[in-house]
Amino acid sequence: MRITLLSLFLGAVLVHASPNVNAQRITLNKKSISVIDFFREVRKQTAYDFVYDHSIVKDKRISLVVNEMPLEQLLEKVLPEIQLSWKVKDRVIVIDEIASTSSRLVAQQSITGKVTNEKGDPLIGASVFSAQQNTLTDESGKFSIVAKTGDVITIRYVGYETKTVSIVNNEPLRIQMHAQLEEMEDVVVTALGLKKSESSLGYAVENVKGEIFEKVKSDKVIDMLAGRVAGLRVNSRSGVLQDAAITLRGREPLYVVNGNPVNVGFRGIAADDIESVTVLKGPQASVLYGSRGIDGAIVITTKNSGKSDEVEIAVNSSNMLAAGFISFPEVQEVYGQGEFGQYAFKDGKGGGLYDDIWIWGPKLNQKDPNTPSGYWETTQYNSPKDPTTGELIPLPWVSNKNNLKRFLLRGATTNNNVSLSQRLKDGGYSIGLNQMYRQGMVPNTSVNQIGLNVGGNYTIRKRLKVDVNVNYSNLFTDNYPPVGYANDQVFYNTVMYMGANTDIMDLRNYWKEGREGYEQRNYNYAWFQNPWFIAYEYIRPYAKKRVISSINFDYDFGKNTHFILKAGNDYQFTNNETFQPYAWVNGETGKYSKATYDETLLDINAMVTTKQQFGKWSVDAMAGVNWNELDRNTMTGETNGGLIVPNVYNFTNSKKQATVSNYRTDKRMYGLYGSLTMDWDATLFLTFTGRNDWSSALIKNNRSYFYPSVSSSIIVSNLVKLPEPISFLKVRGSWVNVGRDMDAYNLSTNYYLSQVWGSEPAFAPEDRVIDPNIEPSMTDSYEMGLDIRFFNNKLRLDASYFNTLDKNWIQEVNIPHPSGHSKMLTNGNAYLRDGYEFILSGKLKENKDFSWEASANFSSFKTVLYDIYNDQYNYGNFKIGDRSDAFYATVYMREPGTENFVVGNNGLPLVDKFSRNMGNKDPKWEAGLTNNIRYKDWNLSFNVSGRFGGLIYSQLNARMLETGADKRTASLEREEDWDRVPSFVPNDAVVVSSGDIKYSPTGEVLEDTRVFEKSTVPVMYKDWMRQMGSLGGRMTKGWNVYDASFIKLRDIAITYTLDKHLVHWKAFKSANVSLIGNNVLMWKKLPHEDPDGNVSTLGYPTERYLGLNLNVKF
Repeated sequence: MRITLLSLFLGAVLVHASPNVNAQRITLNKKSISVIDFFREVRKQTAYDFVYDHSIVKDKRISLVVNEMPLEQLLEKVLPEIQLSWKVKDRVIVIDEIASTSSRLVAQQSITGKVTNEKGDPLIGASVFSAQQNTLTDESGKFSIVAKTGDVITIRYVGYETKTVSIVNNEPLRIQMHAQLEEMEDVVVTALGLKKSESSLGYAVENVKGEIFEKVKSDKVIDMLAGRVAGLRVNSRSGVLQDAAITLRGREPLYVVNGNPVNVGFRGIAADDIESVTVLKGPQASVLYGSRGIDGAIVITTKNSGKSDEVEIAVNSSNMLAAGFISFPEVQEVYGQGEFGQYAFKDGKGGGLYDDIWIWGPKLNQKDPNTPSGYWETTQYNSPKDPTTGELIPLPWVSNKNNLKRFLLRGATTNNNVSLSQRLKDGGYSIGLNQMYRQGMVPNTSVNQIGLNVGGNYTIRKRLKVDVNVNYSNLFTDNYPPVGYANDQVFYNTVMYMGANTDIMDLRNYWKEGREGYEQRNYNYAWFQNPWFIAYEYIRPYAKKRVISSINFDYDFGKNTHFILKAGNDYQFTNNETFQPYAWVNGETGKYSKATYDETLLDINAMVTTKQQFGKWSVDAMAGVNWNELDRNTMTGETNGGLIVPNVYNFTNSKKQATVSNYRTDKRMYGLYGSLTMDWDATLFLTFTGRNDWSSALIKNNRSYFYPSVSSSIIVSNLVKLPEPISFLKVRGSWVNVGRDMDAYNLSTNYYLSQVWGSEPAFAPEDRVIDPNIEPSMTDSYEMGLDIRFFNNKLRLDASYFNTLDKNWIQEVNIPHPSGHSKMLTNGNAYLRDGYEFILSGKLKENKDFSWEASANFSSFKTVLYDIYNDQYNYGNFKIGDRSDAFYATVYMREPGTENFVVGNNGLPLVDKFSRNMGNKDPKWEAGLTNNIRYKDWNLSFNVSGRFGGLIYSQLNARMLETGADKRTASLEREEDWDRVPSFVPNDAVVVSSGDIKYSPTGEVLEDTRVFEKSTVPVMYKDWMRQMGSLGGRMTKGWNVYDASFIKLRDIAITYTLDKHLVHWKAFKSANVSLIGNNVLMWKKLPHEDPDGNVSTLGYPTERYLGLNLNVKF
């Protein structure tokens, strides 16, 4: 691992900047301004927001003329005069009424206590009233007040339900408040880590608080976002180290950590270290990141400060066990291996009676009084040999139930985090140490991760602030299972091809006696591996070490002008190996492969920001420069011809010369950018941005490209009086034009090793030429939306429509062969994407003992082919106007208007001459629903989401039908094949009795005069089922292509707060325990598999996880 100057600097500095009240300066000249408008003016000029009860400020007005007055001095001057007090908590100023103290104090007893919120965090400045005295809680949430037994004290805090407590004795009180009122405005993290008021934004943004990661845990943090953000699709997958596929509005977004772009993947960040996740949905939201942010961004902010002035230690532990499956392949256990109802093992390679790969054999568990076992018997792989004749001795042909479930282990996950945090006078810090372990369902597979997150902020000088975050993670496993359709995958060797006549537990001894290390013992030797052999001998170690670090400097020049320097570094080193043993069936005698990736992504920004006020107008401007550089070194290698010595895995043990290659990628991008936001009276907002990039991946003459954007939002509710139920209404709109470059070295002519002449290697250029005039592809996008809130912001509806045109898409196109090449990389097609998103959220009910918050989201989009390169008529199967996710495939001919198959003279379906569009792969729409319900000390939260519509091809279903493993094949019709005379006539088969059909050259029906009648041609049942389950050939809905719709209860947590039981335990600040579940229930149409992963090749069953979470703060 290379140590850079930046890494040394980040490692040395463990503090992080935050606003300081003394450093914030205000300039105002107002006569008779309302207090609410005063708060708005302060918010514009500083990094602070205000929290207050509207009733205590609504009639108050002030007049003032100040110039560059420190904020603290201004508040001390203005607020006491109007009987208001203030306290600072993080970046929020809490406003309350000044509580007058009674001059006559009754001295019977002094009652002490502590006031906290639902999470156990102290509430600073809460008002506490008794009959004798009024007081405020201190910075630790503690108070002392004079009261006598029988008195009632009242606690009030802005944004929370008022609470009353009866004094029973003089024991310390622990009082938990429940949130009620809302902050004046939400602040969200936007591009480059800049924080802005949500009201000012002209584009869609969603913010997910870190609390959702606290209870239900998995080894894949990103999966917790599934169903929570409109337009964000998370294709969750269940395999160990099998990451979800993430798309935002149909494209892969940029990933950002603490304001700096990083490489794909969130595994390096522990759930407990996340403060918030902000999803910037379109290019409008992330244009300042350049072409990297063209498809939106997922912005993670990690914890870097405490919430209490006292040192706080938090322990969070989640432990979960697999409790069955919500998706699992169910095989038929009625018939065994073989064909035509016959089977006798000889060599497992087809040398016996159908002892090869099919499961169309004899019926199992058939009684036979003439055998020692009482069942029909035949020779099998584990038959003993007759010592006299040397022949195999027949064994009972009986069914072994649940082979796969008996092979798999119960999965388990543990997540543990210990954190130390504190808020300081001029900053704060947060340190988190985390551990994750997952035991895989496949024996001998697991994954571990340990990590450390250090964040801090500090005001070094009056005007200089620094912010540092370092996240280290070490992900490692001694073995993880492969994914895909191949004979190294456990399910390939069990579900698809192993009949129920085989007892999987008998295969546990996977070596042939006397041939240990050289030859497997298995039910078949033609192609398949013993599943236990794969688990314990086919080993795939993996390790990734990653450091994501950032440092920000903020220098305040005064007059609300700042210079900001931001630097981020994402370094990762990955080592991936494969040990394929000597005894591999149908392959080389052992193989070793290794791949390493050494990668650094450096991102540096320098910018100047300023906020200025001109009467009711304000201006927020920013200009900056960016340097982004990727440096990747890749090494891959594998042995050739097998291993010389079994079980020795290195390149020198290769029988032939090992193939080792190295590849280096360097890509650099420079950018200049700026933004200007003008607003009038915090009501009308207009923002302009512009950026120019220079990319090393493009040709010199077209390396520079500029892209602008404009967005606006209007707070209609500030301009006109709306019906009383409407408390807030905002409309927004935006437009952007963004450029997109390409991967490094696409402009280079690459050569590959074509052959060896004697001892001299020969190289040839790749069969692709580069368009000398290639340009960046460009994206034009506009978005419109509204945000409307009802009943004092208790109910909120946010709606968006987006329309994005991707032009001059960089792609390979076919060119005439006389050119010497068959393909050219050039600017090609154009694609149009548009869609809708709706979010409905609110507080359905809230009082002292009960609250219910819910949020529902809905989204839908489509992408169509808008233009084709060189004005061609078609692009493969696609024509202009076709959806890009159209499922074109080779299909069987159908009787028009019915689902009947048109069969030929042999009784089997006829194949259509043209590829046909079966439908679309993407869902018609997606939705999610989250709920959080509290009753006294109990809390229930759950997340349900689903996708509706869309098609998915399933290799698993196709092959199970073809091999005879699928339950649909276990019908009596298969026994009619045993006499080898076709007798099965499908009910949905028709023949053409007369007439004909004529097509255009592109497959459109010109004329169809055909007349159909029911087929009477018998076929073999097995042949018909194999046609339905064609693997990689003809596609048939309901057989190997399915509706991908599903609804899934993704996670649930039932929490009990233990605080009232800990009153006498002073060491504890708060504690709660939760019953948690992940992937709890699912409804779907796809058999055997989970459509959520959207995987056509073999995936893994989806486990249901249940467990406990314990969260304690000291």
